[in-house]
Amino acid sequence: MTSAAALLLGVNPRLTPAQLEWLLERSATDADAASGCPACPVGRDSMAGWGDLNVTAALNLLGNGTNLPTRDVLEPNDDAGNAAHPFGPPRTLAATLDYWDDPVDVYSITLNKGSELFARIGQAAAIAPTLTLWKPGTEHVSGPTTLANRAAQATDVSGQQRLGYRVPETGIYYIEVKAGERTRAPGRYELSVAIGKSTT
Repeated sequence: MTSAAALLLGVNPRLTPAQLEWLLERSATDADAASGCPACPVGRDSMAGWGDLNVTAALNLLGNGTNLPTRDVLEPNDDAGNAAHPFGPPRTLAATLDYWDDPVDVYSITLNKGSELFARIGQAAAIAPTLTLWKPGTEHVSGPTTLANRAAQATDVSGQQRLGYRVPETGIYYIEVKAGERTRAPGRYELSVAIGKSTT
């Protein structure tokens, strides 16, 4: 593995550790029954992970113009509470998701009673992200007891996730962006938020 990383760095010395990991994982040869692993299903699995190291495929992936995942400066932000990244400013942020290694991003945002939150994720077809708003006091955005804490779920409008919510109580809410599509591609998205005063 170290030698493979060194070869990739020889081609592009500016590769980050996360990009090296992504190249080696996504270029691996699948381990399945046909390749000598009878207990391994097709695709990424718990028995063999991404599969067998394939240095040639990794070098080809690096050289074929594939968009590598950029460093996500908002990480870590994988859960509610102290694990969330405070949202804004600015009102629009760009970040990345990876279905296998980083499937969830969470942002905390303080909302006042009577205000209206509007949130939108632009088209990000590779990862098909979903958008959820969680109530104050939420400690985790996954698990069997979390659904009662969900404030709102976005709907799909022309390929975008859109959410509108009138705030019933002041507090710290959590915006969750979650990858919905199993893909090897890096998933970049833009999250835009606007807060308005209710007119009623």
